Amino acid sequence: MSTSYTGSNATRSSRNTVWTPAQIGTRIFRTLVLWQQRSEQRWRLRDMSDRELSDMGITRGDAFDESRKSFWQA
Repeated sequence: MSTSYTGSNATRSSRNTVWTPAQIGTRIFRTLVLWQQRSEQRWRLRDMSDRELSDMGITRGDAFDESRKSFWQA
């Protein structure tokens, strides 16, 4: 079993790491921030000019494909 609850309401992973509720909350917050950043970066990429994309070595098609990804996709 990869996750179990102990008497202290902490979560234990398969590597025997004990996560406190505060640590779990921090991980959730960081994940939400990462997803927001991805979303914003993809919108910016979509709005870049061909010149800007060319400077980064990205084609318009690549930018379009990346901008269509969901925020949770790396």
